[in-house]
Amino acid sequence: MRALRSGTRDARWRGALELLSELRREPGLTRVEAARRAGLSSGSATEITTRLRAIDLVSEVPAPTTGRGRPTTTLQPHPRGPLVA
Repeated sequence: MRALRSGTRDARWRGALELLSELRREPGLTRVEAARRAGLSSGSATEITTRLRAIDLVSEVPAPTTGRGRPTTTLQPHPRGPLVA
């Protein structure tokens, strides 16, 4: 049972690393686009984004409006998050 929990935790952090890698390559992606590029489901992307926001690695900001429909957000590195050179 312990190995199963460890494997699940590792998979979750792999997904987070994939999402962060996509945001490093192109800040300002929507969650849906970042999930597609990272090969994640929308549910996984939502859960991962929530965890990354909680630890100040990612922030969501309103996207410019482009027409009708529900406004979307874009993912950005958190302004107080760690810096990497």
